[in-house]
Amino acid sequence: MMKWLPKVSAKTVYAHIAAWLVYVPIMYRYNLKAYPDPSIGRIIALVILLAFTFYLILALLFWLFQRTRKRLLIMPLLGAVGLFVLFAWGYIYVLAPAFSWKIYREDIPYSHKQFVANAGRVLKEMGKYAAIYFLFYHNVLKKRRLTALMLRLRNLRRGLHRYRLKGEVSRLSPHFLMNAFNHCYSLVCDLSEALGRRIFYLAEILKYGMSEQNSRVLQTVTLEREVSETAKLLKAYYGDDSRNAPIRLLCAGNYRAFRLPAFTLINCVENLLKYAVLDHSRQQAVLRVVTAGDTLLVTAVNAVKQVESKTVSSGSGLIDLRNRLRYLLGVHFTLSYWREGDLFILFLVIERH
Repeated sequence: MMKWLPKVSAKTVYAHIAAWLVYVPIMYRYNLKAYPDPSIGRIIALVILLAFTFYLILALLFWLFQRTRKRLLIMPLLGAVGLFVLFAWGYIYVLAPAFSWKIYREDIPYSHKQFVANAGRVLKEMGKYAAIYFLFYHNVLKKRRLTALMLRLRNLRRGLHRYRLKGEVSRLSPHFLMNAFNHCYSLVCDLSEALGRRIFYLAEILKYGMSEQNSRVLQTVTLEREVSETAKLLKAYYGDDSRNAPIRLLCAGNYRAFRLPAFTLINCVENLLKYAVLDHSRQQAVLRVVTAGDTLLVTAVNAVKQVESKTVSSGSGLIDLRNRLRYLLGVHFTLSYWREGDLFILFLVIERH
């Protein structure tokens, strides 16, 4: 059952042992008033019981929140309760009489009701500490992971931007660019694990539910969540000011099934977005390219102002962009947009052949 606890370093193990050793004199001092027996052996046995209960509850928390179907099983929970009851019963009815420990007053007989009450109090206290430790562990782990991912993203962005400044992007092989962009996309998915799944889910919605006539189907709660999460991700990546940020291409999937080469397709969309969408703002576009099923979903998130987004999202500008895409790509696609605050989001779905 303890296998559900995460693997930690030796320093963490030593810190836990030291904490429980410090807890022994604390329990010895504050339990003299409640129990008539000042035996140090009884205090050590009690601390061992509390430590066992703490790690048992902590293991159950990690088991409950792990992303597997094991959480549907009731056997781990029954096993944990059985082990706790067995250990508590052994402490009270086996160890205490064997070592003549006085764990209750002689004039008041120890009943099963008192046993249940004491067991519930132990579970309540240790459960509270286990929950605090569980949340603290995940917050520290998430912060360290986020810091490492942001450092790797920053290094990758500097490397790609250096190639752009030298004018060497056109001479780079598409294979190198695809690997770099796939690596960047995987980092972003790690940064927000649910974002990748939501993008694929949104692509399926676009494939089966959107057409030229009912493009308003995009204006759903699901899409609003996508836009909010994407905006948070861009803010965490670029910061508050994204005006000078380089063009980002976050790609995933295999493009061999498309008639057009992926590198040509991405460059066409990138240039069109810079010309047709960001003409007034003079800002660069952010593209996300994802393949799902038989569609290629290109999501452009542009940090444009509210006044400029009104002109960008007008019918004439969108029709002009659609005509240019149809002329350059020569394939069937679906184009729609969504605006939230100062963000203008363009959805382009290109079907495979």
